Amino acid sequence: MRIVLFLILLLFIILLFAIGNEKLNLRSKIIILVGGMALFLIAFFYNEGMQNKEEGINRILEEFMQGKAVTCSGYEVDKKHFNYEYGTQSFIAKREFDNLNAVIIPIEKCMDR
Repeated sequence: MRIVLFLILLLFIILLFAIGNEKLNLRSKIIILVGGMALFLIAFFYNEGMQNKEEGINRILEEFMQGKAVTCSGYEVDKKHFNYEYGTQSFIAKREFDNLNAVIIPIEKCMDR
C-alpha cells in the first residue's frame, strides 16, 4: 500500500507541475502541493496504524490457536473455555461453563497488554 500511495503522490506532483503557468501560478501550485502532501501523510499514517492493529490481532489469534492462554479484560482466554468468532472478531465463552455465561470479548480488548 505504501508503494501505491507514493506513486499516486508522484503522479500528482508531475501533473501539477505539467500544468502551464498561465492556468495556475507557482504560488497556487505550491499551496495545492502542500495540501496534497498533508493528505498523503494522513493516509500514510492511517495505513500504518491499521496495519499495526491487524498485525496485533493476528499475533493474538495465533497464540490462541496454538492453545496458549491470552489475557483479555481480566479473563484468561483459552481454547478450553472460549471459541473465536471470525465474523465479529471476538471470543465467545462456551456454554458448558456457567461462570462464563454470556461472556463475549472483542479481540481489541486483548491488545492492551
